[in-house]
Amino acid sequence: MERIDDTHANATAAWREMGKPDTLHPAQVKALESASALIKESLLFASENGSVLLEMELTPQGAALITIETA
Repeated sequence: MERIDDTHANATAAWREMGKPDTLHPAQVKALESASALIKESLLFASENGSVLLEMELTPQGAALITIETA
């Protein structure tokens, strides 16, 4: 799972923590690029009667990409 929410892939929050600079230095640009990166996380699942059950929490205005890989 990859997600965008208040604590994941949120460059705006990182920019605010920097003091909302009007002009960015190269190190700040790198930090914001890093803060906006999507990070893959494992998502636990269960299989029941031929169905796959996923459970996750998603904040309001959040988005998630779930990739299911099969063997």
